[in-house]
Amino acid sequence: MKALVGVVATALLPLGCGGVAISELPERAITLSWFDTATLRGRSEMVEAEYGMERETPQDMPSVGDFKQYLGQVLGVESAAEEGGLDARLARRYPGRMAFGEPRTGRIERLALLPGTLPRAWSPDGKRLLFSQLVAGFRQLFILTHEGREIQRLTRGPDVHADGCFGPDGRFVLVSSTVKDGRPQSRLVITAPGGTRATAYTPGPSDYAPACAPDGSAVVWVTVTDRGRDMMLSRSPALDGEVRRLGPGRDPSFSADSEWIVYTAPVARRWGLHRIRADGSGRRPIGTGKFNEVQPSFSPDGRFVVYVSDNGIDQRFHVRRFDGTGDRILFTDGGGTDPVW
Repeated sequence: MKALVGVVATALLPLGCGGVAISELPERAITLSWFDTATLRGRSEMVEAEYGMERETPQDMPSVGDFKQYLGQVLGVESAAEEGGLDARLARRYPGRMAFGEPRTGRIERLALLPGTLPRAWSPDGKRLLFSQLVAGFRQLFILTHEGREIQRLTRGPDVHADGCFGPDGRFVLVSSTVKDGRPQSRLVITAPGGTRATAYTPGPSDYAPACAPDGSAVVWVTVTDRGRDMMLSRSPALDGEVRRLGPGRDPSFSADSEWIVYTAPVARRWGLHRIRADGSGRRPIGTGKFNEVQPSFSPDGRFVVYVSDNGIDQRFHVRRFDGTGDRILFTDGGGTDPVW
């Protein structure tokens, strides 16, 4: 595979009581932003030097500052990086590398892409991957063809396009961000079939993190309220449906059958995994954990959820059954962010 620059095998922890067995997991690789052992250690040391042990158990509830971080560190807005915040410094000094991680073997295949490249979404047929990487200091979106590893550029400036998903009828739903009067703003746009001629999908000014139902029936995204909280919204039918308010949450991701959305929501001053349907029904938590549980993604068969467990010092990949039972760490020789299964 010509885009691969390295393959490593990571360790697997022994199965704990009631935990997920490796043999249960689908064979399909998880696309992720990978921190190898040295990178994870370097990032942890920087965080500990900045905060000591104060972030070992995160206590502060996310607010509008997290949206600014999204625009700055995730989207790659240079002005935010110039401010020299810890997240910007971590991204510059210890960036992740996009990779395929095999959940059964622990094998990591690192792709020959720029440091800091982030996977965003797979096409419904699993043949194309939408990803973002920096172009002249700002993020734009590209498509990687799984077979052949061909790369096609999808978006260009002047706006920043750092996130998106495969929408209905061959369209794309994209985040489009800019700075107006010194303030970052973000809205969603939708393209014509094939990815051309983008038009407004949401009004903004703080809409981000879109997730598209694989069957094209709905789109879910996150907006920041006037009180600075993350609120999930949905539109079904996807093209012209009424916008529905789903409640507090972020990081939405659809199941392959488009029935369920897994997301993370505030629980007792931390973030925990939840599920909901696009019409707002069926809301319930998916198990419990000790630390923040963020960036969930469904397994192809809908039976499992991979997510990032963040203890305030480092980030590790975990997997849990969709019914909330069992849990185990994956790829124990490193960690990372942004898993897409």
